[in-house]
Amino acid sequence: MRQLVITLLIVISLVSCSNTYSQLQEIESYIEEDPKRALEEIRNITPDNLLSPRTKAKHALLHSMALDKNYIDLTTDSIIALAVKYYSRHGSADDRLLMHYYMGRIYANDGNLDKAAIEYTRGEELVDDAENKVAAGRLYTVFATVYNKTNNAKKEIEYAQKGYAFFKEMNYIERSEVAKGKLAMAYANNRVFNEADSLFEECLEALTEDTVSMAKYLGHYARLNVLKPDPEPEKAILLLERRRKEYNKALTPGLYCVYAYALQQLGRLDECDNILEQLKETGYKELDFWQYRIYKHRNQYEQAMAHLENSAKKYEYQMISLLSDNTDNALKDYYSSEAEKTKMEMKIKVMSLVTAILAVVMILSVVILKLMFINRKKQRAMETYLDMYENASKKLADYDAQIDEHNSKLNILRASFSQVYKKQFTTIGDLCLTYLTKQGKKDVKDHIYRKVEKLIANISSDEKLHSQLENKINAELDNIILHLRNDLPKLSNDDMRFICYCIIGFDATLISVILNFSMENVYTKKSRLKAKINALNSPYKENYLMYIQ
Repeated sequence: MRQLVITLLIVISLVSCSNTYSQLQEIESYIEEDPKRALEEIRNITPDNLLSPRTKAKHALLHSMALDKNYIDLTTDSIIALAVKYYSRHGSADDRLLMHYYMGRIYANDGNLDKAAIEYTRGEELVDDAENKVAAGRLYTVFATVYNKTNNAKKEIEYAQKGYAFFKEMNYIERSEVAKGKLAMAYANNRVFNEADSLFEECLEALTEDTVSMAKYLGHYARLNVLKPDPEPEKAILLLERRRKEYNKALTPGLYCVYAYALQQLGRLDECDNILEQLKETGYKELDFWQYRIYKHRNQYEQAMAHLENSAKKYEYQMISLLSDNTDNALKDYYSSEAEKTKMEMKIKVMSLVTAILAVVMILSVVILKLMFINRKKQRAMETYLDMYENASKKLADYDAQIDEHNSKLNILRASFSQVYKKQFTTIGDLCLTYLTKQGKKDVKDHIYRKVEKLIANISSDEKLHSQLENKINAELDNIILHLRNDLPKLSNDDMRFICYCIIGFDATLISVILNFSMENVYTKKSRLKAKINALNSPYKENYLMYIQ
């Protein structure tokens, strides 16, 4: 009865999770068109009641999306954290792209543009696999904004063009017009005035119903009209009035500066000074820059220079920061760390594959011998397993060739190792042949046992073989054994043999068989060896520890 109750509870929980996830998918289907409704529905779902990590991650991601689309800017990862944790390893390309996009938005809102750029870069790597092309296009446009704020003009225009071309190619008319406005802003920010002017005219004509975009682009277009070589101050004022009256958007301090500069250009000095007096109360940091332009226009160069110096002082720290630690440097560090991570992962995979193949070879050999001993009729099975052994050896050789471009030294060392010990591994085939030729004789077990014992003894005691291996390791790993002998002269030949086996990747079980140690002695010996190395004052210490794992 108790088991039945537990089963029923599990079934109810699974059904509940499935229903909640379906509800979240439904919210996701209309979050673009009706973000306000989506936010209300998401807030009605209590995160603590969600059981599966997948459902919690989807809820956290959609919650972050809904807040962003309702113009509620997040500056911490308190809401999206569960999505970041889950989608870092799981989920579709679409969900992972969105996670990186909104995590980047959070960093950008908090002013951390370097981390924002890294998140956008990670998202960009998923664009080709993602089906959500809207999110991909937006990723390019926000990346352009990051490059604008870090004064990278070339990259700003490049990513603004990518966003516009992306939406245009997908025939997303409204979104392509919004992206066109972003591209116009990029050209304006980089003083490519003719291109910016043309693009602003086009997108403002097409976006009359998009109040948010219109308000933003009207302000930027007005700024362009007072800064371009042939200014049009009357047009700038009309654009600002249109923003204020038609779209009910109050002018920001920056746009009031544009308004004042337009009045100055029209010769309406009293009105210009009146706005400047009011702006002084706001503490707007760019006011000195605009006052510099205004007084320069009046030919009052002494006052203009004073405001220019004040403006420069305010941006001195920002300029030093940009020069010393810009977004490009952050991205270079990111790519470098990713390359190093990939290299280490490849090395681990190679070591694991080599170990696995050796283990498979040994296990298959034992199985083959056992099958042959039980029933002579199973000779075909033995031959099949021998074929598998040959295939495994071929796969090892093929894999060695593939990793040559990733880590040539490791590849050469593995290849050398295979050559040095090739004769020892082929002895397994001799064992099989011995069994076949001596089938039915009483001493067959003893004969095979003696051959195995001799095989292990040869590997353990063959000084010439070990010398070849040690020379190969020195040749491929920058004389690591030679340096180790100099740094630890008291190490015995058995110690050096133990170290060589550790470097080429033998596991504890194989080392214990070859050197006739117990498993406990192998671990103890390795631990003591590391302690001795840690105590060294040697430039090669880190190399020793890296290779002796």
